[in-house]
Amino acid sequence: MALLVPSSSLLISLLLVLLFIDPSAASPIANATGYALVARICEQTYNKYYCTDALKSDPRTKTADAKALLEVSLKLASSNATATTLMIQSLLKDAKDPGLKDHLQVCADVYKGIVDDLTRANASSKSGQYDDARKSAIRATHGPESCEVAFKEPPAHKTPLSTYNFYVELLSDIVVNIASSIKL
Repeated sequence: MALLVPSSSLLISLLLVLLFIDPSAASPIANATGYALVARICEQTYNKYYCTDALKSDPRTKTADAKALLEVSLKLASSNATATTLMIQSLLKDAKDPGLKDHLQVCADVYKGIVDDLTRANASSKSGQYDDARKSAIRATHGPESCEVAFKEPPAHKTPLSTYNFYVELLSDIVVNIASSIKL
């Protein structure tokens, strides 16, 4: 049985072809738009079903490219973080228990940081600094857990913010995944 050894010119030709292939052309996200892009992005998130529903709630999503989808996701995450901040302020105003007030104050401080991080992510996105937007959104994803942990500290209280924290974390994760998909 003869062993077939490719000629050196065939190897060089193959190498040249591989060098000139655009890697973004092979990426399933790079060329996707609209709902196809939503499906591909959401597969990478903590909760693909919530991600899909959240992004499709904005009519721009139907024809959005990754940059437009990032704008949609930033708006959703920022709106939810701001609503949570308002909820915390309301709960703080009504709280009588000093331990509960302490926990809520930790969350108020955490959410100030989350809103700031998402504001920075938005500014970075608008200036084309998608990696900076991603980094800011990563910081925002960690905030809700810090708020949850505060309620476990003595004196422990049941958190009234679990649902809010859950959605802010998921929405921030969506921002991270979309920003990560954008290559310059």
